[in-house]
Amino acid sequence: MVRELEKKRQGAKFPETAPAANPVFFRTYSRRQEAGVRETWDQVCDRTSKIRSVYC
Repeated sequence: MVRELEKKRQGAKFPETAPAANPVFFRTYSRRQEAGVRETWDQVCDRTSKIRSVYC
């Protein structure tokens, strides 16, 4: 028996001229949080800017 699992899809607003931006962003840059959802664009920017300020 095969069970269909519901996937929660997150999306972000990327330009129409960048059709691969959404999957690439969530697969490559966005980390999974405790609640099981991925970071948003703003959260990734905040996280990476904090890391940069530590090392610069």
